[in-house]
Amino acid sequence: MLKQIQAKLWIRRLRSKNSDVRRRACRKLGELGDGSAVEPLIQRLGDDHADVRLAACEALGRLKDPRAVEPLIQALEDDDSRVRAAVCSALGRLSYARAVELLIKRLGDAVSEVQAAACEPLDAIWRVSAPKMGFLLCAEHLTRFEKRQAGRVSLIKTARYAGCRVCGKPYPVLEVAEVVAVLDSGWEQDVQENGRGVRVNWLRRRDVFALPSHSGPKSGHTR
Repeated sequence: MLKQIQAKLWIRRLRSKNSDVRRRACRKLGELGDGSAVEPLIQRLGDDHADVRLAACEALGRLKDPRAVEPLIQALEDDDSRVRAAVCSALGRLSYARAVELLIKRLGDAVSEVQAAACEPLDAIWRVSAPKMGFLLCAEHLTRFEKRQAGRVSLIKTARYAGCRVCGKPYPVLEVAEVVAVLDSGWEQDVQENGRGVRVNWLRRRDVFALPSHSGPKSGHTR
């Protein structure tokens, strides 16, 4: 109860005309960890003062609420490099699959601090996703994921991520415990990606996937 009362007090201070008060309010709300602060903190991502936006990013990262994902993704285009770096760190704390592709793009940021900030959450997301590799499928190609490497951040370090073995993309992803499908052995497609040819046997939905069936030969084998 005390935490909720404190949260209400600091949420009101987010509307202060003093930017220092708003910045302190963001940090305090991140420390309190009350979910009622998520939406007010998201609004501060558009604050006129970069220090306030930075504090809001850091607070949302600590709260780890999925409601903040889309607003944080938009904040990756912030003009201030410190804010972009804070967004990368916040998305890493959320371990959100869609964020991987955007974090990879930040590895090419003009500011080295932003590149480093993007690399750290990519590693954090990789550590979470690596044990699940056997259960991850690309929602577009229905093929397994594999370990991929993104652009070199330094002379010795590259960022790792789980990506589709056909298109290389980390998103969209399906996580399944068991695949029950029909393998259309007569309907295959050769896909060229990064100079590498991959032959895909398309899987038509049988039980597990709520996806439309691919048109192709009727003959198939139940696996």
